[in-house]
Amino acid sequence: MYVGKRVRLKSVDNKQSKPTCVQIRDYEDYWRLIGCEGEIISDEIPSWSKDKRFLVRFDQDLIAMKLECHNELSNPLWSNALWIRVSDLEII
Repeated sequence: MYVGKRVRLKSVDNKQSKPTCVQIRDYEDYWRLIGCEGEIISDEIPSWSKDKRFLVRFDQDLIAMKLECHNELSNPLWSNALWIRVSDLEII
């Protein structure tokens, strides 16, 4: 239903800027992706998630940005992809 749609990341964990009250490791600083675009490659809700999430393949190279990916790296279709809360995305 949503697979193939283009999205833009508008927040991370419903926050538009990185929290300053906790230590965020560089490889977990997903706030650097705010404003970046990608494509939904799976809209099946993962069993481990309490929130509705889409698997988004970003146009940016997450490995080059030294960001940790939350996907099966063995699947080349999922490279540069992260499971993102639907509330953190806007359809473009």
